[in-house]
Amino acid sequence: MGVSEAYNKNENVRHLSFVSSKYDILKRFKNISELKQLRTFLALYTGINNERRYEHRILSYDVLHKILLEFKCLKVLSLYRYSMSELPNNIGHLKLLCHLDLSWSYITRLPDSVTTLYNIKTLILYRCSYLVELPREIKNLIELHELNLDYTKSLLEMPSGISSLTKLQTLSKFIVSVGDKHQIRELQELTRLRGKLSIYGLDNVQDIKDVRCANLKGKEGLDDITLIWSSEFYDSRNLELEMNVLNSLEPTKNLKVLQIESYGGNYFPSWLGKPYFANMERIALLGCKKCKSLPSFGNLPLLKYLRIEGMDRVERVGPEFYGSKSFPNLKTLEFENMLSWVDCLNSLTHTMYLSKGFQAERSSPRHAIILKTSFLKNVVRWDDIYFLVIHRATTWYKDFNKHFSYSTGDLQLSSPANTTAYSNFLKYARKHNVDVEINKWHKTLTLINVVLSDVEQKQSNNALVKVWLRDLRALVYDLEDVFDEINYEALGRKFTVDSHGIFGRKLS
Repeated sequence: MGVSEAYNKNENVRHLSFVSSKYDILKRFKNISELKQLRTFLALYTGINNERRYEHRILSYDVLHKILLEFKCLKVLSLYRYSMSELPNNIGHLKLLCHLDLSWSYITRLPDSVTTLYNIKTLILYRCSYLVELPREIKNLIELHELNLDYTKSLLEMPSGISSLTKLQTLSKFIVSVGDKHQIRELQELTRLRGKLSIYGLDNVQDIKDVRCANLKGKEGLDDITLIWSSEFYDSRNLELEMNVLNSLEPTKNLKVLQIESYGGNYFPSWLGKPYFANMERIALLGCKKCKSLPSFGNLPLLKYLRIEGMDRVERVGPEFYGSKSFPNLKTLEFENMLSWVDCLNSLTHTMYLSKGFQAERSSPRHAIILKTSFLKNVVRWDDIYFLVIHRATTWYKDFNKHFSYSTGDLQLSSPANTTAYSNFLKYARKHNVDVEINKWHKTLTLINVVLSDVEQKQSNNALVKVWLRDLRALVYDLEDVFDEINYEALGRKFTVDSHGIFGRKLS
């Protein structure tokens, strides 16, 4: 049935919604121009009939550039998922338009006439991946309440004058442009912001006073903030200034989600991790390559997810990280690409005992430590538990990663004791004098044994888990044999060295 047949030639129809098809040509909208009082044109996307998730629809040029512009009373226009690359230049003729949704379109620019839509309250450009700029006079849209720019990856700058949009409640993306070093100051006037805000281009800030004017702390409606610097750590970046910038971007106490990307300072500011942020649930620190230490996150009472990635200069994680309360509600702790990290296993095992829910008194251990670095592999996950599987946890051991394998698909483990890696490992240990490290590993293995016993008790009703735990237990036994053999070899070497030293002196 065509869209025009659905309204039975009722010229008084004011609101029209329909499920878009792969090809919406003019024939489908036959006689629709008779709806002179139409207020709503709403294209709906269902994604059924085995269609690909990201499949777009095609809207006829005649419908977009001719038919729609005849609806002078139109207030809501949704062209969701239509693969158009441009809007009609005279879209400004729709003077009553309040809502414009262009999500998932291929548009690169909005026509200048958009800035004459003085009644518009909602402009949705979600996932317009090819959008490269906004109209220079967007500041004219003073009634705008929502400007959704999520996932507009090609949009690298913003026009000046955003501060004029004082009624904005949703601004998902704000960019400090290269040529406008004071641009972040414009956030000062946007006092009604709420929900999510991502600030890009913070490496372009030149004056700390501008950052203080942004006053994120006073915007109590914001609960999700992302702060992003350039991922290129070029020499001209002022790392001291970046530390001051982040220190001045202290958010509101109502914050629930915080993400910091490519920050160039050596240390994080003191506000990060304060119990003052009692509502914080998710934190991600990504690509902060210059930082030498981690903030104290363990005392955040509601923190459930913590991801730390690409912090190349962090060497150790100690008690200052997990604090006195040791993550009371943490469900997932994820580390990735921690290139300088040493002795991570001991520190995280301690944290795991304090906070990961493996204690006997906790009945549902739904917690995880996910480790993905050049020395650490991933975890296996099933319905009711995450469990830690650690490989290559110290730098001296990285050359042996090829001897350890793990598959989450069939829950199989391979043991070094069953491969030629066993003899190679012994040779390596003797050559590089890693006895001290071996002792540390042996102590850690003892702790893992205790944790494993606890998990075995809690998961005894799950047949698949029981099989996996049995294999894991066998691996632990094999590793214990490896350590015992290494210790034996080390003692033998020590005795041989001492003996040769004594006899050598006697024979000389």
